Amino acid sequence: MKKHSEDPRVKLRMRRKSGNGAPEKARLKHTRKRVLRKARAPSNATLKALPGTVTSAASLHRLWSEEKSRYLANFDEAAQLARQANRLGEHLLTIDIAETVSDTANGRLPVPLLQAEALALARIGSSERALQILTELGGERASDAETLGLTARIYKELGTAATDSAKAKEWLHQAQHLYQLGLEKGGSAYCGINAATIAVLLEDYDQAARLARLTLHQKPQNDEYYDLATRAEAALIQKNEVEAASLYKQACSVAGDRWADVASTRKQCRMLARNLYGIQSKFDECFPSGAIAIFAGHIIDAPGRRTPRFPAQAEKDVLARVNQWLVEKKIRASYSSAAAGSDIIFLTAAQQSGIRTHIILPFAATDFIETSVRPAGEQWVERFHTLLGKATSVTIVNDQAAGDRSAAYDFTNRMIAAKAMLRATDIQLPVFGLAVWNRYTGDGAGGTADAVASWCRANIETYAIHPTDPALDGVVCDTTNVTAVPFERTQTALPKGYRTTVCAVLHIYFESYFSMREQEYPQFLEQVLTPVAQLIATSQYAPESSYGLGADYAFVFRSMRAAGMFAGEVRQQLNESTEGTSDPLFQPPRMSLHAGPMFLMVNPVLNQYSHEGSTLTRAARMARRLTPAIPFCTEPFAALSALEAIRDFQFEYAGSQRYPDGTSDRLFMIQYRGYPSA
Repeated sequence: MKKHSEDPRVKLRMRRKSGNGAPEKARLKHTRKRVLRKARAPSNATLKALPGTVTSAASLHRLWSEEKSRYLANFDEAAQLARQANRLGEHLLTIDIAETVSDTANGRLPVPLLQAEALALARIGSSERALQILTELGGERASDAETLGLTARIYKELGTAATDSAKAKEWLHQAQHLYQLGLEKGGSAYCGINAATIAVLLEDYDQAARLARLTLHQKPQNDEYYDLATRAEAALIQKNEVEAASLYKQACSVAGDRWADVASTRKQCRMLARNLYGIQSKFDECFPSGAIAIFAGHIIDAPGRRTPRFPAQAEKDVLARVNQWLVEKKIRASYSSAAAGSDIIFLTAAQQSGIRTHIILPFAATDFIETSVRPAGEQWVERFHTLLGKATSVTIVNDQAAGDRSAAYDFTNRMIAAKAMLRATDIQLPVFGLAVWNRYTGDGAGGTADAVASWCRANIETYAIHPTDPALDGVVCDTTNVTAVPFERTQTALPKGYRTTVCAVLHIYFESYFSMREQEYPQFLEQVLTPVAQLIATSQYAPESSYGLGADYAFVFRSMRAAGMFAGEVRQQLNESTEGTSDPLFQPPRMSLHAGPMFLMVNPVLNQYSHEGSTLTRAARMARRLTPAIPFCTEPFAALSALEAIRDFQFEYAGSQRYPDGTSDRLFMIQYRGYPSA
C-alpha cells in the first residue's frame, strides 16, 4: 500500500452546507490556513472590567454556552475567555472556543487566541499540533516573547520526556535558546526563569543562577500569581530555600481555582528540587494538597422494598459520613451521576463544601429523571434540578437509551472514572473512589457493585460507606468478581431478549472497493482481506467478533488496548502485504475507533451472534471522512483508555469532525510508542 507522508490532519475532511445549501468539502477547521489578526493587548484594568471575566469553571462553561454569539462577534473577548479556561485547566474548552471562532471567522484569528489554543494543546499532550499552530505564528523565528516561550515549552516537554539522553539534551538546548531569545527580545520573566530552569537540567548551575538574577530584574508580570511563582523559582535556583518556600506558599494563596497553573508550578519545582537537592518532594508542603473524587451508590429504597438496602431514614447519617470522607481526602473536584439517593446526597455534600461537581448522565435528563429520580418522590426531582444548575459541567453520554439500560449505566460509571483520571493527570492530583454500597451484587448489571469492580481493576483506591452499618465502612480490597454475567459465544436459538455491554469497535473502510473492476475482487480478497484474516487468527489482540461486507469491516473488542493495538497491526500487515504496488486498488483503508454500549443478540436474518447499536454506526460514519492509513479515535475511546493505563500508544488531538445533522466528534490520532511503528 502507498504510505502517506503528509500530515494526516491536513487531509481530514468534513461535510458541511455551503451558503446555497449544496454540500461542499472543507478541511477540519483547525487545519485551515488562518490569517493572523493582530490584537491590542488589553491592560490589566481592562481585563478586570471585561464582561465575562470569571474565576470558576462552572461560570466559564455557562458563559460560552449562553453567550457564544457575543464572543463570536468579539474575537478579543473570545481570546480572553480562552486564556481564562487555560488558567482553570479547562483546556478542551479553550480548543473548542478557538475552533468555533476559526469556523466563524474563516480562519481570521487574533494571535492571543492561537497562542491560547497552542498552550491548551500542549497541556493535553498534543505537542505536534501545538507546534503546527506556533509555526503559523512564526515559531522559532517569531518576534514576540510569548510565541517564543510557548514554542520553547514544547521542546522542554520533549526533552524532559525523552528516553534517549542525546536527544533529550538536543531538545533542551533548543528550548533554552528560544527561552533566552524571549528574554532578550521581550524582557519576558516567564522566558527568563524557564531558561534558568533548563540550565539546571543541563547542569550548568552558574548560568542558571545568572539567568535567575537577570529574570528578577525584569518588569513584574501583570499576573500576581505568576510573579510570585517566578520569584520563588529564582530563589530556588539560587538555593535560597527559606525564601523560595515562602514565595511558593504566597503564590498558592492567591491562585484560587487555578489548579492547572499550580500543577505546572509544582511540576517545575519538583524538577528543580530533584536536580538541585536530589529530593523531588522537598517543597511539596508549600503546595495545596487535594484529590479528585469519583462516586457511585445505591438509589434510595422505593416504598415497600422487600429487602431494605438504603432506607430513607439512613440519609442523614450517610450524608455525615460522606462529608467526613470529603474533608479527609481534601477533595477539590468530583465526578458522579445524579440519581435519587446516594448520588444526590453526595452532590449535595460536595456543592455545599465548594467542590467542583461534574455530573455525567447515561442519557437525556428528562428520561433519566423518569427512570432514576422521580420513582423516589418529587422532592428528589427538585433536588436534581437544583444540583444540575450548580454543577461545573453536565455531560450526557448518549441522548437515547435502549430498553435494557445496564450497559448505559456501566458505560457511565466507566466514563466517570475515565474523565476524572484525565483531569487528575492534567492537574497532578490523585483520584479516590467513594461508594455508598452494601457490599452485595446489585439488582442488575451496571450498578454500584460493577462500578466499584471496574474502579478497583483500574487501581483506584475506593472506600465503601455502608448505607446502614458504619462498622462495615472501609477501603474495598478485592471486588474483581462481584458479578459474572456470561454471554455465550454461539447460540442456536434467538434469546428471549437482548443484552448490552460496553465494547470498543474498530471500523475499517476500503474506499477503493467501489472503483474495482470485476476481475479485481479476487485480487482484493487475496492481498487485502486474507492478510487481515490471518492476523485475526494469530494476533494476541484478536477481536471478539468481526463483521463485514463490501467496503466496510467492523471488529469488536473487550478492551481499548486490544482495539488500538489490533488497528496498528492491521495497518502494518497491509503495508507489508502490498508493499511496492502503486495500484489504486490497494490504497490504505480509513480506520476509526470508538467505544460505548452495544447490544448482544442473535441476528434473526443472518441467524448468528451479533453486536448492534449506535456505537457501531458512529464508528462507520466517522471512518468515511478520515485520512487513510492512520487510526483515529473518538474522545470516549481516548478517555476509557486512561482506565487501562495503556503504555503502547498515545493520543494526539486532531480536531473536530462535524456532521450534517449538527453533531460532532472530537478526534484523536493514535501514535504508537513501539510496535507497530507509527
